[in-house]
Amino acid sequence: MSCQTTEHSAYVQPPFNDPGGDIVIRTADGVDFRLLKALLSLTSPVFKDIQDGLTVVPIPDQSRTWDNLMRIIYPITKPEFPAIDHVVAALQASSKYEMREIHSVIAPYLTPYTDNEPLRVFAIAYQHGLQAQMQAAAHATLRRNVTAILSDIPCECDQLPVRIYAQLLRFHHKTNEAIDQKFADPNWILNMRPPMVKGRTLDFTYSILWLRSHTCSAMHPTYLTYRYQSIKATITPPLWWMEFLDKAKNAVKTHMKGTAVNNPTFAIKAMNEAAGCKEICQTAVPLYLPHVIDRMTKEIDAFLETLRFELEPDQPRPID
Repeated sequence: MSCQTTEHSAYVQPPFNDPGGDIVIRTADGVDFRLLKALLSLTSPVFKDIQDGLTVVPIPDQSRTWDNLMRIIYPITKPEFPAIDHVVAALQASSKYEMREIHSVIAPYLTPYTDNEPLRVFAIAYQHGLQAQMQAAAHATLRRNVTAILSDIPCECDQLPVRIYAQLLRFHHKTNEAIDQKFADPNWILNMRPPMVKGRTLDFTYSILWLRSHTCSAMHPTYLTYRYQSIKATITPPLWWMEFLDKAKNAVKTHMKGTAVNNPTFAIKAMNEAAGCKEICQTAVPLYLPHVIDRMTKEIDAFLETLRFELEPDQPRPID
C-alpha cells in the first residue's frame, strides 16, 4: 500500500511573487515562487550554495506544500492545513530540505487529527521523530478497540516496524492492567481529601461509612481489606458500590478520561439501590456520592496522565 497526497494547483500569492526576489522555486504543478535567497537559505542549508543571480530551481513538491512552508518562514498569515495530507506533505518537505526549525513548527498541526486518526498520527509522528505527538496519538489509540484499529491500517503504517506495533499493543495491555489494579485497590478512594462545600469541610469519614457497614441489605459476597487513616479493617462493601466501581472502571477503559466516572446513569442507579439500605447508605449516599465521584474524576485524570507510551530500545539479536 502506498500513500498518495492529493493537492490542487494554486496561483502564487504575495509576497511569494516579489519582483525583488533573487531565486525562483518552480513547483511540480508549475507554480513559480519568487523568493529572497538570503531568507530561504537561513532555514535550509540546501539552498545556501546556489549560484548568485536569478536562478530557477525546480522541485518535486506541490505549490500548496511550498506555500505552507513559506508562510512559516515569512512573517505573514499562518499556513492552513485543511487535511492531514497537507501536514504530512509539509513534514516531508521540511525534512527533505533540512528545515529543522520549520519541522518542529509544523508538528503541532497534527494535533487536530489525533482523536479521529490516532494510528495514522502515531505512524507519522514516529517516522518524523515527533515525541510529543507520538505520545498523544498512542494515548488516543487507547480509546479505540485494538481490533478495529488494526483492521483499517493507514498507508503511513507501511513503514512502521513490527516491533513498534508490538510495543503499542503492550501499551494497551499494560494500561488495562493498571486500570484494573487502580480500581481493585480502594485505598485511593478512602484516603481522598475531604471535599469543601461552601467553604465548609464535609465530614468525609461519614461519607464512606457505607464501605464499613455490615448490615447493609445488599452486601457484596467478597471481603476486602481497606485502609483508612492508618486503620486496617476487614469489611464487606455494599453490592451497589462494587457494581458502581465496575461500571466506572469499564467506562474509564473505554473513554480514557476521568469524566467517564461522572456518568449520571451510574450515579442514579447506585443511589436508587442504596436507598434500600435502612442503616447508613440511604442517607449518606445521596449526600456524599456526588462529592466522591467528583474526587474520583480528578484522581483518575491524574492517574491516566502517568500512563505514558515509551519507545523501548532495540533489542540485539541473539547470537547463534
